[in-house]
Amino acid sequence: MSARVLLVTGPGGAGSSTTAARLADHLAGEGRAVTVLDADPYDGAAARCRRSSVLTAAAHRTTKDDEAARRLVETLGDSADLIDPLRHTSTASCLRLLWSIPVEVGPEHTVVIDAGTHGPELARLARTLPGTLLRLSRVGTGWLRTARPLLAAVGGRRPGPALLTHLQDGVQRARVIRNAVCGGSGGALLVASDPGKTARLAVGVGLSGVHVRGVIGWDDAKSDLLPGVQRLAADQAINGADWEPELPLRISADPETEGYRLRMPLPLSDFRDLKLRWSEHSLMLSACGHQSLLELPSALQRCHPSGARLRDGMLDVAFRPTRAGA
Repeated sequence: MSARVLLVTGPGGAGSSTTAARLADHLAGEGRAVTVLDADPYDGAAARCRRSSVLTAAAHRTTKDDEAARRLVETLGDSADLIDPLRHTSTASCLRLLWSIPVEVGPEHTVVIDAGTHGPELARLARTLPGTLLRLSRVGTGWLRTARPLLAAVGGRRPGPALLTHLQDGVQRARVIRNAVCGGSGGALLVASDPGKTARLAVGVGLSGVHVRGVIGWDDAKSDLLPGVQRLAADQAINGADWEPELPLRISADPETEGYRLRMPLPLSDFRDLKLRWSEHSLMLSACGHQSLLELPSALQRCHPSGARLRDGMLDVAFRPTRAGA
């Protein structure tokens, strides 16, 4: 079991930092173990928390994983200097923030992430990072001999056991982080301002299978933009932090077709905004300028999608078994 992660996100100036700080203080006041992580290292929720028992983690410092990344880039035949400019991008900052989530604690520990406008990117990286690291961990001497024979022969540039072990450990850590961010005990809380921007953030988070628990500052007149998402007053959201565990992404057998159905909440009312692209091992979802790659379990990798529909904020994709010779 991993920590419960609550992602607080909203358009710039909407008040996500204040909301995240209030949520952390409320949970700490009940005697809970709470850690706050900030997408903004200078003026985020950690600086606004009033309770000394709230822990903070430095998500923007250089770590030993940066050195591992440099060794990997060198192994693949490129200059490690490429890492330095990449470290200052928003994606690199989001990766370091996710990597700061404590993985050695249980569900009694809550991690509140003040994501600001980076909620969709954090959700996407949490969903896709395990698969990315798994593919990198398969980079071995056999791959180098096949794809880069000259590189393998000259200079002894091969991924050594230490680097491969580091990558394999990273895969396990990334899986724990994915389960914590995209699993059923956590979720995302949106702080609303501009209707269009808030709706796009909700779509971006939902595409990665993170359950949008509710929206603060959203009146009933805008309810059609986010079907199935609860409108909350600020006090409701803070005091209602004891959410029941849910399974944002469900896969079930379909007896009628001998196949499967994949169902996930998706706060998007217009099916025309949603595009699905299937490959043998994954399902790519894109809408409103956001996209996410869902790694399919082995059962669905032996099937092909036969239909999809979006109704009342719930995406339903049907899969049928791929017949031999089809």
